[in-house]
Amino acid sequence: MINIRKILSIKVIAVILFSNALLFFLINKLNHSISQYSLYFFLNGIYLIFAATNIRLKTGLFCSFITGLFLDSMFPYSFGLSTVCFIPLHFLLYKNRYKLHRDQNWHITLLAFAINLLLIAILFFSNSNGHLFELPYFIHCTTDLVISQILLILIAPWFFDFQRSTMQWVGVDLSIDDLSNT
Repeated sequence: MINIRKILSIKVIAVILFSNALLFFLINKLNHSISQYSLYFFLNGIYLIFAATNIRLKTGLFCSFITGLFLDSMFPYSFGLSTVCFIPLHFLLYKNRYKLHRDQNWHITLLAFAINLLLIAILFFSNSNGHLFELPYFIHCTTDLVISQILLILIAPWFFDFQRSTMQWVGVDLSIDDLSNT
């Protein structure tokens, strides 16, 4: 017999993974269209925030883990980099989520901005192969960083509202204490 908590968890997992996959698809389409200019939008920080700040720990960790594996399978950097970064960041965000104003988009958008900045720095350092302080690599990394962060600021409020609205649409109330407890 399936209880209500399992049904809610399945709905939450489906909404988070679907919304992450949809945003990933849209960003990849955008990246493909600007690839002729050697620009790249890196928005991995945005995928982590909602799962870490709004739902139960086990369900959120599962969503972060699957999202990390999905991102790792799609990008040409070291396999496991996103997953290895997502898990400790998820724990950090989860443990401090009651200090956040989760219902206010500007607060979690700034949090996504900071997490994305950290993930971009980790990616650039891990893939530099000794070229980190060479001017062309540095300019390319800085340009990608700036355009990624600008795009994140523009779409993060929409994305978080989309996730909240989709949760309401499938009948998940994020304000229920039972959903947000461990």
